[in-house]
Amino acid sequence: MSGTQELLVEVDRLVAELDDADPPTLLDVRWRLVGPPGQADYLAGHLPGAVFVDLDTALCGAPGAAGRHPLPDPAALQAALRA
Repeated sequence: MSGTQELLVEVDRLVAELDDADPPTLLDVRWRLVGPPGQADYLAGHLPGAVFVDLDTALCGAPGAAGRHPLPDPAALQAALRA
């Protein structure tokens, strides 16, 4: 099994996990290279319980030498994910 296959989950397994007493947290991180964030698409339909997270404002540090979308400092990332 490749690394990518280990990241994917079958629909029936996800349904079962969402029905569990301690379901996983689903983050919907839709993003476009050109255009607005994917929040409108998220509002039009998403997995049950999924929460929209804006890549540019919540999951990235300032662009610079580390790239266009570097990870923010750990405390900022933790705060964004907890929100």
